Amino acid sequence: FPESNLVAIIIDEGIENYRDEGLHFAKMNAERLNIEHHVFSFKHDFGYDLDNVIEILGERGKDREYGACSYCGILRRKILNKAAKEVGADVLLTGHNLEDEAETVLLNIIRGDIQRLVRSDPKPRKIHHSLVPRAKPFRTTPQAEIVMYCYLNDLEYQEIPCPYAVEAYRGDVRDFIFKTQEKQPMLSFNIVRGLDKLLKMVSDIPTSKKMQDCMKCGEATARDLCRGCWLKDKVQSIKELK
Repeated sequence: FPESNLVAIIIDEGIENYRDEGLHFAKMNAERLNIEHHVFSFKHDFGYDLDNVIEILGERGKDREYGACSYCGILRRKILNKAAKEVGADVLLTGHNLEDEAETVLLNIIRGDIQRLVRSDPKPRKIHHSLVPRAKPFRTTPQAEIVMYCYLNDLEYQEIPCPYAVEAYRGDVRDFIFKTQEKQPMLSFNIVRGLDKLLKMVSDIPTSKKMQDCMKCGEATARDLCRGCWLKDKVQSIKELK
């Protein structure tokens, strides 16, 4: 897309002893490639960083129904959309690679979540006036090829995993994919290609619930409150009780 103008959006989730390195590499690579870049943080836009959220919610149980990655995803998706609008983006491109996409497909099948499965359609769609359409340009590019590209072009990347990743069920699916690919190298390709073929056959299945404006922030939601506002209220109420 030679006529497109790329703007990098970097999200600081606020994860101690982890995120600073990734932020440093992202900024350094953007500057080296002469790409305009902006940093948005959970702390600035939400009032709490991810470490604060997990500390306030406590151990997984009554107040913390989900793993840290679920809460991170709620805030990350909301801030990414907000950031995309602020920089004037027509399309929001995310860095999900082939294995990421294969993991998502398998997770949605395991959970029986057909709507989420069909929302994996790679074509950008405008489903609500407040949502910037999204696309995944690397969804058919293996992680190993991306790492090799970075190595050959002297681009820095973070090798250590997020400390919260051990809580995620996605990690079990990822381990299964990489282990199985030792014997079936085309596994991830086949999963994603299979999804794309399936999507052509079930085009009449609705890809999302009816969307409306969040009563607090005006962002898109299928409920009265978007998940971001719901989480902020939840964290604030628990904090006040402690």
